[in-house]
Amino acid sequence: MLDYSQVTSPCFVLDEARLRRNMEILDQIQKQTGVHIICALKGYSFWRSFPIIAEYLPGATASSLNEARLAREEMNKRF
Repeated sequence: MLDYSQVTSPCFVLDEARLRRNMEILDQIQKQTGVHIICALKGYSFWRSFPIIAEYLPGATASSLNEARLAREEMNKRF
């Protein structure tokens, strides 16, 4: 367990186990319902975690050329 009092601020901290658990839930929903859940880059922009998200979700939204490029380069996904 990470001792957050020891983390230098400012910084971004990601709990990979929790992210993966959330992605597994979304993946179960996709499989049970036949829907495609996509990552909204406006709502979630922690791009360093995109390779993990790409393991579970089929694509991402893009409202600009730069967002489309980010999704393609970091997730290797369609948008």
